Amino acid sequence: MIGTAVAYLLLIANLAWLKLDTYLRPNVGQSYNSMTKLEGPQRRTARLCPDGGIPETLPSYVWKSAYGVIAAMLLTIPFGVGFFLYGGVFALLSDATAFLVGLVLAPLVWGLYLLNRDDPLNRTVFVIGVIAVAGICIGGLGLTILNLQQVDAGTSGETLLGIQFVGWLLLGGWLLGTGILSRRTGSLSERTSWTAIVAGIGSAGVIVSLVYSYAVGDFTVLFPLFAVVFVLGFLVWAFWLGGELRAKARDETVNTDGRPR
Repeated sequence: MIGTAVAYLLLIANLAWLKLDTYLRPNVGQSYNSMTKLEGPQRRTARLCPDGGIPETLPSYVWKSAYGVIAAMLLTIPFGVGFFLYGGVFALLSDATAFLVGLVLAPLVWGLYLLNRDDPLNRTVFVIGVIAVAGICIGGLGLTILNLQQVDAGTSGETLLGIQFVGWLLLGGWLLGTGILSRRTGSLSERTSWTAIVAGIGSAGVIVSLVYSYAVGDFTVLFPLFAVVFVLGFLVWAFWLGGELRAKARDETVNTDGRPR
C-alpha cells in the first residue's frame, strides 16, 4: 500500500512538472542561453515567463511563506512532543499542524525553484520538493480526518503514516538539495545555504531514526538529537531565507540605472 501511494505521488509530481515546464518554456526563437548572459539586477531575476520575458521580481508571497512556515512549525513542535509523550488529542493536533506546514511550504518550493532556475540540478530538487510537500499534506490531512472520525485507522492509518514519513524524509532531501544549489548558484548567502543542508540532514535523520526505533521497539538516542538539529536548523534557515528573499524583492524594484521604479 505504501509503495503504491508513493508511486502515485511520483506520478503526480512528474505530471505537475510537465505542466509547469510547458507553461514556463520560452517562445521559439528566444534562446535560454541568451537569457543567462544578462548582467546586474536583471541577471538575478532571469526567470522564464510564458511569453519568454523576465519578471521584475520574485512573487512577494515567497518571502512571506518563509516567515509563515516558521509560525506553522512553532505550532507543530509542542503538539508533536505532546503526541510522543501523551498521545490522545495531541495526535490530531500534530497531524493538523503538519498539514499546515506542508501548505505554507509549497510556495517556498516554487520560489526557490525560480531562484535557482539556471542550475541543471534544479529540476530534480524541485520534483523532490513537490513530492515532499504532497506527502506531508496528504498524510497530515488524511490522519487528521481519521482522528476526527475517532475510528480504528487500521491499514489506512498505516498507509497515511507511511506517506507522511516519506514526505518528511524527502523534505530533508529537498532542504539538502536547496542548500547545495544555492551554494552553486550563489543565489543565497553561505550561512543560509549551509543551514539548509544541516536542517535537511536533521529531517532525514529524524525519520530514519524513528523508523529504526519502531523496528527495534525502543527509541534510539539519535531520534531526539536529529529532532533538535532539524527544528533549530529549519527555523534559523527559514528566518534567514525570509530576510534574504525580502531584501531581493526590495532590491529588484530598482532599475539597472539605480532609479526607483
